[in-house]
Amino acid sequence: MNSQQINYKLTQLDLKAKLNEQQYPFQFSSIVIKNDSIILVAEKCNRIYILNKKTLDVISVINDLVFPKDKVSIEGVVLYKNRYLFLLDENNTAIYSYDLKDQKSNIKRIDDKSLKGNKYKLEGIAINEKDSICYVLHEDKSKIYLFDIGKDNQLKKRERINSINLPKDNIPWTRNTDLYYEKNQLYVLSTNYKKKQTDTLKYGISLFSIGGDYTLTYQNTIELIFPESFDYYRLERYSTNLEGLVKDSNLFYVISDNADRDNCDTQINGIKKTLFFKLERE
Repeated sequence: MNSQQINYKLTQLDLKAKLNEQQYPFQFSSIVIKNDSIILVAEKCNRIYILNKKTLDVISVINDLVFPKDKVSIEGVVLYKNRYLFLLDENNTAIYSYDLKDQKSNIKRIDDKSLKGNKYKLEGIAINEKDSICYVLHEDKSKIYLFDIGKDNQLKKRERINSINLPKDNIPWTRNTDLYYEKNQLYVLSTNYKKKQTDTLKYGISLFSIGGDYTLTYQNTIELIFPESFDYYRLERYSTNLEGLVKDSNLFYVISDNADRDNCDTQINGIKKTLFFKLERE
């Protein structure tokens, strides 16, 4: 596996001070950038947080979202037309659309139900707006499903090429957890996470170019090297997983879920276990 030649600086960002008083739900598996804001979607709490990108101050919290299905588990989110959030629900193998400009609007299911059978396996979502294509990532099959985006944001499984495979030899980790699309390229966030075995904390972001017939060609991998400030994570053997990725110019933001909590109750350790950081080119 080739290594990324450009050096990145990893900086941990403090969510505790910003979100503790907002009943921070501790599980975030998805993140997007909208203009000068960072949007975090709580995995199981039917809640969206909008933060100031520079200060991380909470601009607003959208509470009590009503989904078409019960017991959602939002594992991926992507912004479409700088207005709509496409939300990937792994528990119900569904994709929803939410209009940020009309926050009182209903959340609508937009997929064609062709993902049925992949429960607990869908982890990431990305969009090529130019060609109206939506990519959905399967976490351990190294497979990406392709959908056409149609009227009213409806997603339809592509007729000719509806899935592509990631070259496994280029991603030596055990799980693929998120996608980001940019200029005919896909960034894939991967991890070696195994429950209660996080002492190595080995993660990477791999870049693939998209060629004819949507074949993927491996370019390089940015291996995430954690500084000494993360030693408490290894020592305590915290069980978590990096699951949210977004690119913003020359830097990345990455956020983890927290396997310790499956509800929205506040907990001090939950704050400590949730990782949020940025990768900045040096």
